[in-house]
Amino acid sequence: EQIDELCAKIGVETTPKCIHGVWVCPLLSWYDLSLSLTDQVTDRLSMPQPETSNLTFWPWSDFTRCSWPEELEVPYPTRSGRFPVMVADVMLQRNEKHVQHVASEISRGNGHAVVSVSHFLPRKETLPDWLNPNQTQFNTRWVGSAWEKSAYRFSKVAGSSSLDHQLRTLSHSLRNGNPGDMRHVHVFGHSHRPKDFLLDGVRYVHNPLAKPVERERGMVPEEVYAKELWRIDASNDISEHIPAPAPIIRYWAERFLAGLHFDIDVPR
Repeated sequence: EQIDELCAKIGVETTPKCIHGVWVCPLLSWYDLSLSLTDQVTDRLSMPQPETSNLTFWPWSDFTRCSWPEELEVPYPTRSGRFPVMVADVMLQRNEKHVQHVASEISRGNGHAVVSVSHFLPRKETLPDWLNPNQTQFNTRWVGSAWEKSAYRFSKVAGSSSLDHQLRTLSHSLRNGNPGDMRHVHVFGHSHRPKDFLLDGVRYVHNPLAKPVERERGMVPEEVYAKELWRIDASNDISEHIPAPAPIIRYWAERFLAGLHFDIDVPR
């Protein structure tokens, strides 16, 4: 509430707005273990070692710097001994009235596109190491030994699958009525790893600036520029999606996966 009050005071919009027919929708979010890669592995022989996904000694500062009501946490092997598994639900509940309002307006013909925004990841395919968005089962070969611990641990604090259900509610009528058109782009952050792909009628984009060391290591482009997603020219009555030149699934794959060979069908 204090952050919302501050934003209102300095003129920062925190609720959805329709701009020349395009709904720009910020969505609150958190993580809830629903994107955990450990839970995606069904082959016991491929199961990561306990220390690979253990959060007890991982210096994730949220576990010590964030304070939540006890009813939103559960016992879990983290530095604090707790995991805020219910916080994501609280965030989604705060979004709900805005989501329903936008969906209702669009269903009545007010708006022709959606650009939604969240900090956290909305589904497993947006994880840095999910190499094939068309594949529903995680392949442990996608994770290299050099960053295995980071991949499994980060997935536990990456985001929430319930967020994807909510953001898709925004554009449900648009996608059903215009199956061949791109009407919804979702922008997310948090992972510091570029992504840009289309899945089930929604384009998912992460265009991170990242840290200097991450740019030096080739995790992101050395020069990161703003990415144009939607072009609005009110004077000429233009409102159009700007497609990506090519999908981005794992920007740094060429360097780290040089020894692996398997077919990847990337949606365009």
